[in-house]
Amino acid sequence: MIEQRVSVPVQDGTTLPGILAGPRSGPARGTVLLAHGIFTNKSEFGRFDRQARTLAEDGLRSLRFDFRGHGEHLMPSLEMSIGGMVLDFLTCLEYLRAVYGGPLYCVAASFGASVALLHQQTAYPIKPERMVLLNPVVEYGSTFVRPLGPTMREAFTEDKWSSLEQLGYIEPLAGVKLSRQFATELMLLRPYEAFAGLSVPTRIVHGTADRRVSCEVTRSYARASSAVDFVEIEGADHAFIPPAQERAAFALTREWLAAGVALAVHA
Repeated sequence: MIEQRVSVPVQDGTTLPGILAGPRSGPARGTVLLAHGIFTNKSEFGRFDRQARTLAEDGLRSLRFDFRGHGEHLMPSLEMSIGGMVLDFLTCLEYLRAVYGGPLYCVAASFGASVALLHQQTAYPIKPERMVLLNPVVEYGSTFVRPLGPTMREAFTEDKWSSLEQLGYIEPLAGVKLSRQFATELMLLRPYEAFAGLSVPTRIVHGTADRRVSCEVTRSYARASSAVDFVEIEGADHAFIPPAQERAAFALTREWLAAGVALAVHA
């Protein structure tokens, strides 16, 4: 695998740090945008680094990047917004299409998957031709506002939410401050509404023992779309941390993208 660092400029003046990866020899058969979750970065705790390697083995180029307010991005978490993250996602798609053309795919994890779904609701013409959503946040209320999962209940407590008006922000993790604007977006935006009109073939991979994002909630909303292939990994928690679970998630991802590559070749 060959890698290079890139900086993707966004129209609002910020710049997204990213890593392009691709096969060591031969032309790439397509490009995959890797969108990470909240409170993490383009590496996704190493998972996206390894994912990029498997994609390169399959002849696919990939871009993993830091959303604003995350990782190497210079914006403080207090200044980021969900709308800004959708702009980041769109900008990366535009960058990849302009530089490499198609086909263009997306693998998005957790909160990054919610951003991908919100982008599907826009009128912007550039969309991924195939998506994989890993343990996706499809509904913000049950994950952040009134968390069902025990891990998120510890981060987004009632006391923290009640202090929002006084402080002007909520601090779910030490040093991570989410503004009143971000909190309002969590209450108002509905990623799951993308499912009603979704036409992009999308595979959802969700662990049945996810302690952060409810598998049941995801499944209930995903039923609205015939474009969704919903696959459960029995007993898996949120990040597919045990090696066997990671391998299973990678295999399901590679299979879905390979089907897209095959269609592109014969188009």
